[in-house]
Amino acid sequence: MKQLLCSYAAYDTWANQKLLDIVLSLSEEEHQQKLTSSFNSLHATFLHVWDAQTAWWYRVSGTMGEFVRPSSTNPSMHKVAEGLQRQSRLWNAWVNEAEINELQKVLTYQNFKQEEFTQPLWQILLHLFNHSTYHRGQVVTMLRQLGVNNNIPSTDYITFTRQ
Repeated sequence: MKQLLCSYAAYDTWANQKLLDIVLSLSEEEHQQKLTSSFNSLHATFLHVWDAQTAWWYRVSGTMGEFVRPSSTNPSMHKVAEGLQRQSRLWNAWVNEAEINELQKVLTYQNFKQEEFTQPLWQILLHLFNHSTYHRGQVVTMLRQLGVNNNIPSTDYITFTRQ
């Protein structure tokens, strides 16, 4: 299980960077352009992923009371990219340093609706990495809506493992 979680954590950082490299090559207008998806722009989508990764970081560390959503500061796309990658690297390092018993620890937490849940940490981590994958798929569709078709890299997990 630890090996899988370490691989997923590294994959998440790698895949985010692949798409962020493409997105950062676009203009600020393209970052903000209204598109059809769960979130209405590339900027809003990556900002949501950063918000989620950060919220989970605070939940897991037991310091949720200190959590401030990155979106509350209205950062530029470049700041979003820096923040998301910094948070992804934190998760990557944390998972690699965690002992197996820590990954199996059961965590009780509240979502933003103040509903309480109790789950093993490894399930939360799988959710966290899969959540990012889901939104990266949307980013690819959004890039195609913007006319970016030729330079979109594969961010499939299997592609990552082949490197």
